[in-house]
Amino acid sequence: MANTLTSTLRESLEVFYYTLGNESSSFTSWMQGITDSAPIVARADVFGVNGFTEQTDGGAADPTAANLNSSKTTKTRQVWESLVTVSEADLMDNTSLASQITAQMAERAAYKIGELCYAQLAASDTTAHPKASGIYVGSVFCADDFTVDPPDGGSNFAISNLGSSALSAASLSSAINSMRTYREENGLYMNNARDLTLVVPEDLRATALELTTGSAAVYDGSGLQQRFGDEIARTQSSNLLTDANDWFLVSRTLSPYKYWIRKSPSVRITPLPSRGAVSFYGSCQASVVIEPGVDYGLFMSKVS
Repeated sequence: MANTLTSTLRESLEVFYYTLGNESSSFTSWMQGITDSAPIVARADVFGVNGFTEQTDGGAADPTAANLNSSKTTKTRQVWESLVTVSEADLMDNTSLASQITAQMAERAAYKIGELCYAQLAASDTTAHPKASGIYVGSVFCADDFTVDPPDGGSNFAISNLGSSALSAASLSSAINSMRTYREENGLYMNNARDLTLVVPEDLRATALELTTGSAAVYDGSGLQQRFGDEIARTQSSNLLTDANDWFLVSRTLSPYKYWIRKSPSVRITPLPSRGAVSFYGSCQASVVIEPGVDYGLFMSKVS
């Protein structure tokens, strides 16, 4: 009987990690992970580097020195735990019970981490930019009114990564164009339309799939024929986005948001001989890390 129980508990551990991997795909499809093992993630970003100016054949005066600025990441950390105690008799009567328990723990761990990630994404239009100085001071990550005065003395220009239109061929085309023509603080064009994920609430799943995976060409409203599936790598829908109308384009490699699993979700199974029972203890720690050095790779349409 002891061998049977040991085998059952071993199988339940395998189920835990298998389920965890499947359930985590919702947020790992659009958000990269940080693998640093350091106790504290505090990545510094240096910005304020001047743009290049052309030097004439006869030489030119020394370029004007620029003062460099820096800022560090911000992070939101959460810790979760769960404890279940089951009698050995119940485990022996139902050999799949242990796997059911660990599978549910894995589902809940992935859900809580996903909840943290999607909450940050949904707050992109209200999350203060962490840079302590420079062009984004007092701003948020997604805004429609960035007016940039380039440090190299060039003409002012406007940039935007916040829309207000419902998801359609026309609005998706406009969002992709905004990411393609986004410019950084020196006025350089940054093509952010790379490794794109269209992230939507479940209410918009059918619309998103029709736009990105439909076999027929899509017209964006101006007569332009497009196949969005050629530009958007994947579509992800989630019930964790509570607003039924807002949608997002995220470059997984360029987005400022990263998830950091400081303590991997795990389950500890402990026999309790004196009670004739077995305890299942699950725990995990996760953070959403915001990297201030990345001002692009993100577009939000705040519809409601």
